[in-house]
Formats: sequence, C-alpha cells, structure tokens
Amino acid sequence: MADRRIHDLKKRLPIFNIVSQPLEDQDRIFFSVWVTLGNEAGEEITYRIVGADERDPKK
Repeated sequence: MADRRIHDLKKRLPIFNIVSQPLEDQDRIFFSVWVTLGNEAGEEITYRIVGADERDPKK
C-alpha cells in the first residue's frame, strides 16, 4: 500500500506549482488559501482550503 501511495505522489509532483504571492483573482478560491467568511451579524470565521493530502483534523 505504501508503494502505491509513493507512486501516486510521484505522478502528481510535476503538476504542482509553488505560489509565493497572493493571487490577483479574489473571486475564486484555490487550494492552500485562507478564506474568511462573514455573516450579517458581522461575525467572521477563517478557513484554510487544503487537499486530501494536507488535511489534519486536529489542527
């Protein structure tokens, strides 16, 4: 099972892009960005959008 996972990750590496600055398109949500949502009462909550490989429910 570990070999299969390693194979899958090696296949995905060439398509990854490192983002070093904020994206200009503020109307879209991408992986690895922080998103702040607000309601009519002015309350806000911030989430980080991550993929399955990055999730850590304890954090």
